[in-house]
Amino acid sequence: NTNLYYHDLDDLLDNVDVSTSGQILSARGNIGSGERYGFNLNSSFRLIFLDQPNILLTLGLNMEESTVTDPFLKRERERSMRGGGSRYSIGIRHDLPQLNNTNWGIDFRREFYNDYTVWDIDKIEQYPKDFSYYSWIETQAWGGLIYRFEARDSGERCRIRTRYIAGTIATGTIGELEDSCSESGPTLAIKIRGTF
Repeated sequence: NTNLYYHDLDDLLDNVDVSTSGQILSARGNIGSGERYGFNLNSSFRLIFLDQPNILLTLGLNMEESTVTDPFLKRERERSMRGGGSRYSIGIRHDLPQLNNTNWGIDFRREFYNDYTVWDIDKIEQYPKDFSYYSWIETQAWGGLIYRFEARDSGERCRIRTRYIAGTIATGTIGELEDSCSESGPTLAIKIRGTF
């Protein structure tokens, strides 16, 4: 599947300058128009050419670019999306019907290209891209029940925060640079299901 798109965006909401004479302040407001364009490619096929018809390979690629005029810097910049508009994914599933309807698989995805960025009047926060995976193995066993083991991980979650002093991100100077990361670790689960 292939999808090409172009979106003309109006009445976008973002942080705007509402400073008073004695205090630098921002609030959510209308920053005008922008645009977003890109493509999505998705494909899945069975590995028949390797004599493995029970193995399904899935591939995906999403690329996105978006722009808006920044209300603080007065120049064009990326219109960030949480989760990222650009990512690739690879998945594999192997069905083994001769082994009690066993199947296993793994899905891997990674965001790339532009970091998710939050622009405010006196700070900029960047969230670097990372990966995630989801894997499982499932079989039908005792009592006719289906037993499934799952593992997933979303990698590190990092933030780079740049704070400005004596002005805004357009007029001030960098006062603090903070780089922090956290990791929750993998999540493991066992699921049992059936009809009672």
